[in-house]
Amino acid sequence: MSNQWAGFLAAAVGVIVGAVQPAVRAAAISGESVSTFDPFTWPNDIPDSCPLQKSLLFDGVTFTGRYADYGAADTWFPCWLPSGDLRSPFTDGKVGEIGAGTPNPGAARIAGDDPLKLEVAPLTTVNSNLGGGTKGCGRYPSASLVSRSVWYYGTYLLTNHDNSVAMPHSDWQVLEPFAGFRYSIDDGKRWTDTTDPDHGLFEDYHHSDAINADHEIMIGAPHFVDFGKNMQFAPTDPKTSRKYAYMTAHGADASATAARNSWVMGDNVYLLRILLPAGADAKHGAAYLNTAQNWQYYTKSSGWLPWDKNHLDAVRLAIQPIVHWEDPAPASSDQPTFGLGETTVTYDAPLKTFLMCIARCITANRFDTMILEAPRITGPYRIAHYLTGFGPVAYFPAIPSKFISGDGRTMWLSYSANYGGQKANVAGAAYALCLREFTLNAPGEAERKYQAESGTLAGGAAIYGDPAASNGNIVAYLNSPGRSVSFPHCPAASRIGVTYASIAAGAFSLYINGKKIQEIQFPATGQWTGPGAYRKVWTAVPVPEGAKVTLQCDEGDTGLNLDAIELPQN
Repeated sequence: MSNQWAGFLAAAVGVIVGAVQPAVRAAAISGESVSTFDPFTWPNDIPDSCPLQKSLLFDGVTFTGRYADYGAADTWFPCWLPSGDLRSPFTDGKVGEIGAGTPNPGAARIAGDDPLKLEVAPLTTVNSNLGGGTKGCGRYPSASLVSRSVWYYGTYLLTNHDNSVAMPHSDWQVLEPFAGFRYSIDDGKRWTDTTDPDHGLFEDYHHSDAINADHEIMIGAPHFVDFGKNMQFAPTDPKTSRKYAYMTAHGADASATAARNSWVMGDNVYLLRILLPAGADAKHGAAYLNTAQNWQYYTKSSGWLPWDKNHLDAVRLAIQPIVHWEDPAPASSDQPTFGLGETTVTYDAPLKTFLMCIARCITANRFDTMILEAPRITGPYRIAHYLTGFGPVAYFPAIPSKFISGDGRTMWLSYSANYGGQKANVAGAAYALCLREFTLNAPGEAERKYQAESGTLAGGAAIYGDPAASNGNIVAYLNSPGRSVSFPHCPAASRIGVTYASIAAGAFSLYINGKKIQEIQFPATGQWTGPGAYRKVWTAVPVPEGAKVTLQCDEGDTGLNLDAIELPQN
């Protein structure tokens, strides 16, 4: 999410509001980085302050090692069409020859059944109106849906600099309202936009610094729940036989007048629904979707009420978040953040389970990714896996239903990463459409291999890329006292395997829960990196459930490069 593209297309192409927009086309691109490494597990490090319970169905996830990335843009949210293709927005970058950026995002076609061999074709740049009070805002893609051959493309607003609270990131710090939907009747070639960004669909634009607003935004960046190909598994209204479309949205608590509420921060996740338009008339369908009263929100009484934009105080009293993690708003931006963030939900039809992905901004250089599960769309949601610092800045996570396996256990995480130029700590984490395959683990079957780059580094240890390593990265420079890698919340084990490289034989210190347990002896591998450089040594040592395991260079130790550790089940 970068604002470097702001105004890029507004200067190049005239903005025509309420009219059909001309198409810009380019050839499809294939994967720019496609590879396979060994399976591995990211530490499942749930913060102590998290109010959510741990999943009873799944014991975390295991990444299979397969990944790919496409293009050089972010904000991808694929929607599965009857034809079998996907459609998605994108922005703040280029896909092929087409560049897109706020306030004029892009639209793309994604073709293919193998995530490693997709063709991603930019369709057009979608021109937007930013007039009146919303000049200077960012306008970004969010909810995207294709129904009866009409593509409805939603956007929301952002502004910079909220001085009422300390923010851990510097870009687009204020979440503004969801503007509504534009539409295309010719598969994204041409667009019609009748939205008024000065007057959001559910709430109005602040029209001033957020510190002067009566309340923070609740429904700022919604996303449609992915119910499969052509909304196959969406609930049907028995009275009308029409399907419901659901949206989730992260935002501030209903009572908040000042909150850390941005494109990747919020206190709550809210749930809305609407009956899909009855016919294929695009103009009528867009007007229907852009009428607030046609939407219902989930309430504290476990029911549904029509959204009443004219009586938002009543909405605030009745609305019920489906996930809540209130941010205590620390005094300075360098303190960790506790709260929620950008949210997507996918229905896993084979498992009859809803899977929620949330990106949380902790610091400017660390975002955490949460994968949650629930038996019903309203919850209760439990944590299947909490990936601390994945990316280390992964955002806009989603699980495209098209790529869920027949047994519902294996799927692909879609995301973008490292928009600020951060160095990837997992192979394939790029400023692009990133896809990485993973498997949901049943209790007791989790992969017990942890990549070194997924740990917490200290003392000058650093991530170093090596294609010969088990996941394309190692932690290097573990050659001076105090340099270390830690793995929190480890599972119980009776031995530890260490995969490493070193030109000399020696010993390295092992700590468990902050106490030095022993020195691990290892032979020389003959080289620091490259094919044939890595060996594995095992040491018998009891590891209690939930322990913090640290490998540290102490005085007199021999330096090594760390690839991974393994903690096999007892």
